[in-house]
Amino acid sequence: MENKNLDIETLTIVTKALGVKEVSDIINRDFKDITPEHDVDREKEGKYRSRVRGSIRLSSGRYYTANEYADRINKIRSIRLP
Repeated sequence: MENKNLDIETLTIVTKALGVKEVSDIINRDFKDITPEHDVDREKEGKYRSRVRGSIRLSSGRYYTANEYADRINKIRSIRLP
């Protein structure tokens, strides 16, 4: 699969950074589920925040990592109701 939208320098950088031989190796790849083993790194996300277009919620940091979500669920479950 040849990508005519990206120049050769960009393709080289992307394939080298991701450790793949060709861009076609990453096209249509399934995303991993966000689990504690594959969690979001808030520091890395913050570093690239201004470069990415898309969700305002994500770009403004209003999301839970897998660990934060698990902590929140446990806190809610521990509340004693009348």
